[in-house]
Amino acid sequence: GLGLFLLYWANIARTVVLYYSAKYRPELFDFLHIYVGQTFIIIVTALFFLFWISRPTRPEPVAAQTHA
Repeated sequence: GLGLFLLYWANIARTVVLYYSAKYRPELFDFLHIYVGQTFIIIVTALFFLFWISRPTRPEPVAAQTHA
């Protein structure tokens, strides 16, 4: 659902940044790839997880009782 969508686009953004760093600032590529990119994905994942666990759960529907 939403988590996959968020991580997909975060990874696309990371990939675009890495592409442009390799093209225009190749000396930064390794640093961005190893430290910044991974940290970015971990932070996005952790923030989404915190959002996800803070949402209230839906109560189970009460089954209709039939009186025999």
